[in-house]
Amino acid sequence: MKKKQTRTIKEKNYLAIKEALAQAKIDPAILAELLEVVEDHKNITDEVAAAIKKQEDTANKLLEKLRNEPSDTPGPNNKKVTNDENNSGKIDLDPVPVNDSADKTEQPKNILRRLKPQNIIKHPLNSEQLKCPCCSKNMHRAHKKSVTILKFTNFAEDVHEIETARCLTCNTKVEAQGPQEKTIGNFSIPLAAIIISLRYAYGLPSFRLEEVTSAMGYRIPDSSQWDLFEAAGNILNSFAKFLKSHAVGAEIVQMDDTAARINSLTSEFKLLKNGGVEKLKNVRTGVHSTGFIAKSPEGKICLFETGLHHAGEILEEIMQTKTTEDQVILMVDAASANLSKLKNMNLNVVVANCNSHAQRKFSEMSDDPTYKNDISQILTIYKEIFVRDGLLKKGTPENRLKTHNDKSLPQMLEIRAKIKKDFLDRKVEPNSELGKIYNYFLNHFDKLRVFCDYLNAPICNNECERLLKRAIRHRKNSLFFKNLVGAAIGDIHMTILMTAKENGIEPVQYLADLLEFSEHLNENPSAWLPWNYADTVAKLRPAKETTQT
Repeated sequence: MKKKQTRTIKEKNYLAIKEALAQAKIDPAILAELLEVVEDHKNITDEVAAAIKKQEDTANKLLEKLRNEPSDTPGPNNKKVTNDENNSGKIDLDPVPVNDSADKTEQPKNILRRLKPQNIIKHPLNSEQLKCPCCSKNMHRAHKKSVTILKFTNFAEDVHEIETARCLTCNTKVEAQGPQEKTIGNFSIPLAAIIISLRYAYGLPSFRLEEVTSAMGYRIPDSSQWDLFEAAGNILNSFAKFLKSHAVGAEIVQMDDTAARINSLTSEFKLLKNGGVEKLKNVRTGVHSTGFIAKSPEGKICLFETGLHHAGEILEEIMQTKTTEDQVILMVDAASANLSKLKNMNLNVVVANCNSHAQRKFSEMSDDPTYKNDISQILTIYKEIFVRDGLLKKGTPENRLKTHNDKSLPQMLEIRAKIKKDFLDRKVEPNSELGKIYNYFLNHFDKLRVFCDYLNAPICNNECERLLKRAIRHRKNSLFFKNLVGAAIGDIHMTILMTAKENGIEPVQYLADLLEFSEHLNENPSAWLPWNYADTVAKLRPAKETTQT
């Protein structure tokens, strides 16, 4: 209404101007020119008004179209917003329909802990800011923009001065009650968990960590860090042993080795070597870090062992107490040491070998022009198998096994048939580099095809190799463990931190909770496994302080 009234007033003004000019005693030629200018001005004004109206109509149509389109994204609490003619802007309380297609399975919930905002500060616009600085019209409020600013508190924020007194007569001493917060030495539990995680989960060596903490306001010397690592390791030692014993019930086991260095052992080897080669012949010098993943229906347990051993001996140590005859699928690479102790164990073991190793061997020969076409054919088949396995992980184990048996097994047999034909036609010599790779595939074919024959059998050992990256990162950054004690402390922390991470739990928070409730942890370790520990924390900690998972 306001716009129509404004236009009506302008129209009257034009008529009044024309009448005034007509009544004025002006030369007719000049009067004609003035009336023409007024008329042109009126036409321009009308065109501008028409253009503005056209823009407004277009904007209204677009808004109406957006309102009438159903939203693909549900609102909070599964509420969707509908804007039809009879219910514009209202909220439909019916839940968003869920597609119950047989091809889609429920995705596992991500239970990683996230830090919640401690303080939300609102910054509203005032009335002056809601006026458009260009055309002075009222502006419409858009969506809120959230900006998260992280702040870090100085390590040395709290200094507690505890008053003490001493009797001059009997020398009795008393002191005021100190802080009630639980600590490990001079470290609060949350800070202790952060420092330990930076060292053993994320690979920062102690000297570098000393510089990092200095930049944050309080330098923590490497010696003080070790005191913390050792104290926390002693607290968690019994729980790490419990995890090791609990791994006996695994249905699937994956393990692998990587080289490690322990300085005290290296020094002993040098002394023996200087004493003569004969003395070193019967001395074991192979130091390894073994990564061990034990999978069960409940979850995963990830173990680290560093010392004078290989993966096969760790398998024997863990599984020697297994009493049931349940089948265990063992995924390893083709190294003979991995299976050297199986004959000593009364286990129903199905050995599987890693197809990634086989694929990698073929890939190394792909640049050779002599065998390029043959290798590319095998690599194409392997690529299809791995892509299929990645898609099948979203479905049921039964569907995965059936699909691999129907589609992947014929492709594995196709690779084997091609290799045998190449040998028969003498296209490849058995003693050549490619011939050795062919023989590797043929010799281990029954173990490479296990994923097509057994439920939940892994196709490769990449998961364990990714786990070992933690130990490899530690070795590259820190170079070595000083002695066997240092290696044992590192194994304890990496075992706990990586077990939490592989089960979708935030490692730092998990470690902090274990240290905070260490008394209950030692009394009932089974209540602190990653898949049930959240319920235990909820019972022990007041509800208002419990962090939701």
